[in-house]
Amino acid sequence: MSASTSPVANICIKDRMLLRRVEKLLFASEVKIRSKNSVPTLEELKKNPNVLIISQDFIDDFLKIPKSYALVEVIVLYNEDIEDIISKASNDRRINHLIGLREDGYPDARELVQTVKRMVYSYEIRGLTPYLDWYSRIHEVYVPSSVEMNKIVNWIPTFCESFGVPSKVGNCFAELGHELLMNAIYDAPVDENGRHINAHSRKDEVKLDKSQYPAFAMGTNGEILGISVRDPFGGLKRKHIFSGLDRALSNRGEIDTAGGGAGLGMFYIYNHGISCWFNVAENAFTEVSVLYDITMNRRQFRQTPKSIHYFHN
Repeated sequence: MSASTSPVANICIKDRMLLRRVEKLLFASEVKIRSKNSVPTLEELKKNPNVLIISQDFIDDFLKIPKSYALVEVIVLYNEDIEDIISKASNDRRINHLIGLREDGYPDARELVQTVKRMVYSYEIRGLTPYLDWYSRIHEVYVPSSVEMNKIVNWIPTFCESFGVPSKVGNCFAELGHELLMNAIYDAPVDENGRHINAHSRKDEVKLDKSQYPAFAMGTNGEILGISVRDPFGGLKRKHIFSGLDRALSNRGEIDTAGGGAGLGMFYIYNHGISCWFNVAENAFTEVSVLYDITMNRRQFRQTPKSIHYFHN
């Protein structure tokens, strides 16, 4: 692809070493790069880059630029103050990707490259293979009922134990799998008038029509443990993710139970992985994937900033 027809990524990162690393990574994304270690300006954004990557140092400067003049979609690289960043993202629809920096001060290479490439080339990703790669061990199944859901949830710790994942992680992923499948089986299904079919009680046994089956996937590449649930309805909204997390992370990370179930559910998803990915096509599908780095100990996991991605097709 010639440089003149390549999508454009503007990079504004204060730390020069981080800036250089991101420049190198984006070569793999096949984008034209405009980079600097100072704040983004209106004049630069009027040139309509396809994506803007900023370090958290410059988020306030970016937010001063009105949406009407700069509709560019933004990736924020951060390593602290997630509550403040989530709060700002919840009020600005341009910020759909937050990438936590790892212990070495850099983003995960695969995560950044994949995010940029999906944003500028509109790739649709399904299931766990794109996150874990072709050589991974992945189990995929459709889930026809709440009874089958419970069987899957009970299987998750056994799968994790089979390749040496600590039982605490396996149990946490079972809880996460239960939350994701409950959302897909009870909350997501709607009739032709948009009315929720199964949301009246999460305690009732449910059998779905074949067209309503969610797809469940779980697997590993030996370093990353992943789980994914995809429903065929596409009812998840951006506000459910960012406003829900903002509500749950208020009060310095303490869960605000007064905010309601949606915020708690999003916090649960966010808090169980090193990155969570929300892929939504309205009225077509919602897919939520969570990745966990099994090479980290629990202390490292708790201290490492977590990533959030929202793709709307």
